[in-house]
Amino acid sequence: MYPYLLTHLRQNVSVKNILQFQQAFVSIHTEFPFSVAFGDTSNRTRCIKSSERLYWRLLAKQRHEEELRFETLCDIAHGSQTRIKTLNGMFQPDKEGTLSQLDFIKSIDRVYKELRFTVFSIQNARQIDQAYERILDIFFYFVLFCIALSILGISVLTFILLLSALIISFAFMIGSASSAYFQVSGIYTFTC
Repeated sequence: MYPYLLTHLRQNVSVKNILQFQQAFVSIHTEFPFSVAFGDTSNRTRCIKSSERLYWRLLAKQRHEEELRFETLCDIAHGSQTRIKTLNGMFQPDKEGTLSQLDFIKSIDRVYKELRFTVFSIQNARQIDQAYERILDIFFYFVLFCIALSILGISVLTFILLLSALIISFAFMIGSASSAYFQVSGIYTFTC
């Protein structure tokens, strides 16, 4: 299914999809991805504290109950069937339709971890793309430089051989100087 999804995404990406993705990334990459009313989620500990406070606020809406009823969460969904299905899949109440504090916090923590994993995956992909872009830029400018040399009538092969000779001699110069720098009374010392 995953390769099918990738090929489907590659074929149907529009500017509107890219802008929506960018806006979604900005909204989840904040201290309040669940909303300001939920509380601070800048790290996992604060997210757990915020979800604990939310659980007690929701429990206060119910009178004389020890555990949160799933109907209370459904009231927040305002009768939207898709939201109720999403809440049911996220929180998974027991047979009586209740949620313990631990189950409620675990469910929110699971979503929080998935959210952070998504943010870090996007950031890693961005860094990899930037590294590839730098490599391709170097290759492009090298080819452009070679074309400019050939237009000026300079032999590209001769120029590259001359440049490599200079680089190799410079490397030998630096190599012997750096080995003398690290050598102390016949013992090589490296500090970490």
